[in-house]
Amino acid sequence: MTITYNYTPVPEPATASLACAGLLMLLRRRRQA
Repeated sequence: MTITYNYTPVPEPATASLACAGLLMLLRRRRQA
């Protein structure tokens, strides 16, 4: 899967890591709540 962000010209590896981190944060918040 390839996701493109218009506002952030970030390399794919960095974008992928940020996306994974965001998903993990959301999952943790859902589990805690």
